Amino acid sequence: MVDPRRIGPHELQLADVIFVTADTALGQFIRTVTGAEVSHAFLSLGDGNVVEATGDGVERRPLALALTGTTVAIAMRRPDLGEAQRAAIREHALGFVGRPYDFVGVNGAGVHSSPAMAVGVCLSVPLVCVAFEINATPEQRDRRLFCSELVCRAYELAGVPLVDRSPSFANPAEVYRSRSLRYVGHLPVGAAAVS
Repeated sequence: MVDPRRIGPHELQLADVIFVTADTALGQFIRTVTGAEVSHAFLSLGDGNVVEATGDGVERRPLALALTGTTVAIAMRRPDLGEAQRAAIREHALGFVGRPYDFVGVNGAGVHSSPAMAVGVCLSVPLVCVAFEINATPEQRDRRLFCSELVCRAYELAGVPLVDRSPSFANPAEVYRSRSLRYVGHLPVGAAAVS
């Protein structure tokens, strides 16, 4: 993106998806594996708060707190959403608050980001791939959530999926590249995010 559009937090709407990255080893690893400039995703509630899945689990928190430590923050929007769909996405996302982080799922999404990687891992450690598949079953998929899984699952439950496959395997880069989302703008990060 040559000349990013700068927006303020007040321009976010309910159900906007915010993609961020940070200069951490984990962030760099995720960007390298997925080939994207982003490594994390969360949902705007349109009121200065977000719903986000981190290692601490799924939480509702202020946007400024979610942007702490980030170096890039990009807002995307699905323009074809009606108010009822936005409200449904919000309710589904808030319904996940308090659930633990999906450490198995996030690894499965990483492995599934590359067909070659998935084949290599599944051939060398087949039980790991079995764990990924069990984690994505209807009985298990909503018990624990990682960041992009949370975003995709809230949209899917509202009847407007963002990706073509199970949210249990959707990484932030895949959601960022979704044909359903449109660029809104870059949010301020660092000290500018809280001022």
